[in-house]
Amino acid sequence: EMGLAPKDLIELKALMGDSSDEIPGCKGVGPKTATTLLQKYKTIENLYDALEKGEDEFKPKLRDNLIENKDLIFLSRELGRIKLNANISDNIEDFKYTDWKNANVKKQFEKYSFKRFIEKYHLKELTDNGNYKNPFVDDNDIKSEEDTLDKELKNSLFVENISSFDNINLGDKFIFYLDTKPSEDDEKIIKKDIIGIGFYNFNTGKICYYKNPKNEELKKILEDKSIEKIGYNLSEDYVLLRENNIKLENIKYDAEVACYDLNPTNVKHSLKEIAEQYLNIDIEEYLPEKQINLFESLDEGKNEVGLYVCIIKKIYEYTIEKLKKDNSIKLFDEIEMPLIKVLGDMQFEGMQVDKNELVNFGTKLKQRIEKLTSEIYELAGEEF
Repeated sequence: EMGLAPKDLIELKALMGDSSDEIPGCKGVGPKTATTLLQKYKTIENLYDALEKGEDEFKPKLRDNLIENKDLIFLSRELGRIKLNANISDNIEDFKYTDWKNANVKKQFEKYSFKRFIEKYHLKELTDNGNYKNPFVDDNDIKSEEDTLDKELKNSLFVENISSFDNINLGDKFIFYLDTKPSEDDEKIIKKDIIGIGFYNFNTGKICYYKNPKNEELKKILEDKSIEKIGYNLSEDYVLLRENNIKLENIKYDAEVACYDLNPTNVKHSLKEIAEQYLNIDIEEYLPEKQINLFESLDEGKNEVGLYVCIIKKIYEYTIEKLKKDNSIKLFDEIEMPLIKVLGDMQFEGMQVDKNELVNFGTKLKQRIEKLTSEIYELAGEEF
């Protein structure tokens, strides 16, 4: 695609840099210029040979940038190179897991400002000799709390499978999570198909899963105004359900919105992210293993939807109390939750537009942007 071999990508990064890996590269050299140079000169050494011998014509600004940033370019190549000769032990015993030396670990976390890890691993109250400053904060107590949550999350993977909502008494509220797969219907607003629903029954304390639920049964439960609905990302579920002729009623709680209300400056509200923030867990550690070859067995009987339901439940329990404590529960109940239906209906109903006119306008804008970008690069004498 780029006219370069895989090994040349190290040279490419050296020239254009990579901000995500803190590789500086050369000022004024973007992907297009870097690719053109490497297609012609193959390596950075060949490029500088030509530059120093004056064998080729370089734009003055590009020449100046290459000369000025020569050391950075070679450093960038070194930073982007994967080392294959790392000095590690070849004794398998050296890689055995051992318990942390908490005091030493805390010092390292403090040295590199890993404040979140200090809190996550309960090292905040630890003294240099490894004891806790607060006699009431005991490592065993903390471990016990973590073990309880860990056990609950692991158990949540083993759901009770049902084939109908008949004879299921949900009481006045329930937590649910829609299991979906990508839809092949391009006309859909939410391009997903419902293939199941997981839910927590407060009456029984059980997490259940209903595979390929009948639409009329979902409609009966989800449109029942006497049952409070608790979930995550219900604005999307609302539209998805409306596309299935179901209107979600009595939306009581959305974990995504609750976490936003508690911390509006935090833009990370995926279920994985809020589980890390509020429960100090990594969802990936609990998900069932996927079969990657014929010689590895699946985690049979496990259903990840049950895990998502359990996480929503734990976040619900924590955030509801926190919203009350912060005097934000009225905002949440009276404004945020009703707004889900309003925004959902707006998205579902949409607005009429002239599709051809919209596409034509977009094409004109794209052409105008490309023209202006080219003019800016020409005036600046470099890409940026």
